[in-house]
Amino acid sequence: MTHVLVAFSGGLDSTYLIHEMLNKGHTVIPCYLNNWGSNRKHVAEFIARDNIISLFREKIKSKVYKGQFGRIVHYNYPPIISPSDKQGVEANNISQQANAILMMMAIRRVFIEYAPTILVGWLKEDTREESFYHFDYSAKQYQQLLDLPETFGPISGITHTGHCTAFAPLWDKSKIEIWNGLPEDLRNLLVYNGESVIVDDVVRQIHSQEKRAMTIKRVGVASISSVSILPSGCSFQNLISLSSTVS
Repeated sequence: MTHVLVAFSGGLDSTYLIHEMLNKGHTVIPCYLNNWGSNRKHVAEFIARDNIISLFREKIKSKVYKGQFGRIVHYNYPPIISPSDKQGVEANNISQQANAILMMMAIRRVFIEYAPTILVGWLKEDTREESFYHFDYSAKQYQQLLDLPETFGPISGITHTGHCTAFAPLWDKSKIEIWNGLPEDLRNLLVYNGESVIVDDVVRQIHSQEKRAMTIKRVGVASISSVSILPSGCSFQNLISLSSTVS
């Protein structure tokens, strides 16, 4: 059974990727990579991921999947590549994709004994050639990023050998195929662009249940340790309780 590190945001592509890997019987290590965007987006993704992971665990327990989960990783270091605001949208888009691979390379060192494979949910239809959006990466640039563990990794010391590879198993699939291939109960838990609705609803629930003031600002990135490997059973509610002391 192969160990795979999956970059996991709580969105469609990464959730489907975990679904596929569990179906194939692999040991999946979901990795959330905080690119230090808005706190609102960060919290929305955590909520979605927490719910999705819980449902996956139920399905694993019920033998729906042949695979299993390893540890859950939350990578919360500052971005390795951090462009200034003056560099604009293009630099920010590029830095997010590059950071994803570099962060996954760093996480892999923690699990080096399992020689895990790095997986990302990138699609060909997201490339510049398909989207005609000039801020997107080209297919060639995506491939260069996937090659980083074998090229830049050993030189930089982030990876120990040149045999660490990264793959995009969903590359030739379309969003429609992925959507249709994901079970409905998982689709209902995905994080969407309207994440503010999800976050506001959860915060209202927390206010009601715990009868205390809580705002999105207080659930900030500073409240989480730089790198966390979350134990099974760690929930968003636990994180909220840890975050409540942050001003």
